[in-house]
Amino acid sequence: MAWWVTGTYTISLGDPMQDYAVPCFLYSLPLMHCLHFYFFTDALTDGTRHVYDTQPAKDMPFWRRVWWATCLASAVRGIGWSNQISHLPPTPKGKTRGEFMAGALRDAALFLFLTDIIDIYITHNPLTSSRAAEAQSIRSQGMIFQSISAGCWAINVWANFQVVYCLTGMLFVGLGWSEPRFWPRMCGSWSDAYTVRRTWNRVWHQLFRRFLVSFGKTTARALGCPPGSFASRYTQLFIGFFASGMIHNLGDRMIGQTFGRSSVFFLAQAVAIMFEDVVVAAGRRAGVQESAATRALGYMWTAAWFCGQRASSYGRDDRRGKTEGTVFAHLTVVDCSGVHSGWKTRLVCPGRRSIMPLQVFTSSVIRVVSLELLV
Repeated sequence: MAWWVTGTYTISLGDPMQDYAVPCFLYSLPLMHCLHFYFFTDALTDGTRHVYDTQPAKDMPFWRRVWWATCLASAVRGIGWSNQISHLPPTPKGKTRGEFMAGALRDAALFLFLTDIIDIYITHNPLTSSRAAEAQSIRSQGMIFQSISAGCWAINVWANFQVVYCLTGMLFVGLGWSEPRFWPRMCGSWSDAYTVRRTWNRVWHQLFRRFLVSFGKTTARALGCPPGSFASRYTQLFIGFFASGMIHNLGDRMIGQTFGRSSVFFLAQAVAIMFEDVVVAAGRRAGVQESAATRALGYMWTAAWFCGQRASSYGRDDRRGKTEGTVFAHLTVVDCSGVHSGWKTRLVCPGRRSIMPLQVFTSSVIRVVSLELLV
């Protein structure tokens, strides 16, 4: 169904980045959750519990068990549950609702300001704006601007996630539906980004990690890899990034890019992590200890890797896949010159069938807002 929809209709919200995100959250994410809960785990019997549970889920009345399962499926990072994923940012402890609301509002404003500044660069750079008269290769600019363009793209996505998360947290905590302790930051500190592995494990969002880990572990067991072995570790690594690529492939298809382009990007991350594991192991055998100098070298390596990867992606992109703007592109803070024409939600189907996008857009927003729904 998802394959047919993304191949038949081109849904446009006026920004390729948003167009890319719709099928990822509307089709891929629910599919992966279904696979995880139906085939890879049994939450009713494996001891999964919420901090407020007073009895095992299998002993709960039917409708309470339905609510329990809904909350479990919606808490994609497992916050407040016994299966909470590792390496999350510190959980806010001892904060009152007022303190949490003030902090979340401050963070949302800062991230929104950041996205608006970056949007000015993205919109006016012919390499990254679909408003450019002609599409240009990223290699038409020098290495410095290639790196800046790649970095701006990554920070734009990172900051937009943070804005949505902060506002969602304010909504749920403000209405009394959740508590501040269940809302650690969406992403970790950039100070942890001194290896590619740590960047994915600690800095980037972990919305998909629960089922990516289960896919990898199940595959390793099916192949007979001994737990903790080299074969098990790297089977899990490559399967996890392969599944992540599959999540994003429908986004490629929606914006008219080649299906499988994201798989190449994510599998390359597994190769990079394997390479740096070899380098780190060799350094330890040689007696090199982690220090400020090794971390500085790691920051340079990580930045070079991601900038190079994103530059390579831009080199393969056409104008349909370029990013211009933010989730809140109509709420400009810095750029008041009228550059933005507003958030135009429309459906562009040249040579394809047309449908009204309202229900698709509404469903995708609900999907994003409910990602961290907790009891």
